[in-house]
Amino acid sequence: MIHGDQALGRTSPGPLAPFGVVVRESSGRYVLTVDRLVGRAEVVVKPAPRGIEGTDHIAGVTVLAEGHVALVPDLALILRRAVAAGELGPA
Repeated sequence: MIHGDQALGRTSPGPLAPFGVVVRESSGRYVLTVDRLVGRAEVVVKPAPRGIEGTDHIAGVTVLAEGHVALVPDLALILRRAVAAGELGPA
């Protein structure tokens, strides 16, 4: 299990995240905890700008139908870091 708050660098994690998203990758299946599920949508993801400190785990950005900007995490990078740190194993 990957704790989403820690993976995204939150310094003061809130209460235990009530949801989990199963992420499949070549080395196995993992659960990423999340605060909420927004829904499902087809979106166009544009690459995130590089060079902004603390955002290397963000793969891209998209604009949702309501006009809100959503950050798209780099799940492969988050998984690699968690495995390398010995924080998890396959689910």
